[in-house]
Amino acid sequence: MFAMIDESGRVCELFQDNPGVWPAPQRLVDVSGVEGIAENWTMDEAGAFHPPPASPPIDLLAYAADRRWRQEVGGITISGVPIATDDRSKIMIMGARVAAEADPDWSTIWHGADGGTYPIDAAAIVAISDAVQAHVNQGFATFAEVKAEIEAGEITTPEEVDAAFD
Repeated sequence: MFAMIDESGRVCELFQDNPGVWPAPQRLVDVSGVEGIAENWTMDEAGAFHPPPASPPIDLLAYAADRRWRQEVGGITISGVPIATDDRSKIMIMGARVAAEADPDWSTIWHGADGGTYPIDAAAIVAISDAVQAHVNQGFATFAEVKAEIEAGEITTPEEVDAAFD
């Protein structure tokens, strides 16, 4: 077996038979005695081959916290109105709710997360505000459950974290 080695010493292609001469900076090396060699292995200056380093383990608690945050700011739809839930949008929703509670005849044209415009009144912004708050609370509750399951060894992969938030 032969390996094509690039200028950094990385195995970039393997061949069963010698395919011939390769142009510089690549070179062909006989690797028939190297067990398990694969592409992305590297050859050091002494001619020894090494597998790529293992990926570092993922910090599942940090992954779960990020997953919770991404869900929180990912938006929701309330009564057909797509609502942005990033931090700025949540502040604007709270301000609109304060105005609506002060004036039951309050209304505005709301800009949805889809770029559309939606007429809403005081009752609608209160409902939107309540739904956004429930959405945020659910994310934190799910994170608390996931955190406990990670710490108990019941959740061990990012896919399991994702499933808990879906």
